Amino acid sequence: MSDMENRGKDFFAAGPMVSTMLGYSFDSSKNNKRIIGLRPFYIPLFSADKSMPSGTVLGGVLEMQFYF
Repeated sequence: MSDMENRGKDFFAAGPMVSTMLGYSFDSSKNNKRIIGLRPFYIPLFSADKSMPSGTVLGGVLEMQFYF
């Protein structure tokens, strides 16, 4: 492991992001659409260096969206 205090082998990994949203939509008095929801996501990580193990990111976001 490496961080700002203990420098080690650093690497860059990337992968596709898969997500969905479970939310509630409501209209305000000014006809603006609003959505509040929970968005879980899954990101499999792949390294260009085959000696580095692949990884996984699981997470979620609570978000508020406004459409006008």
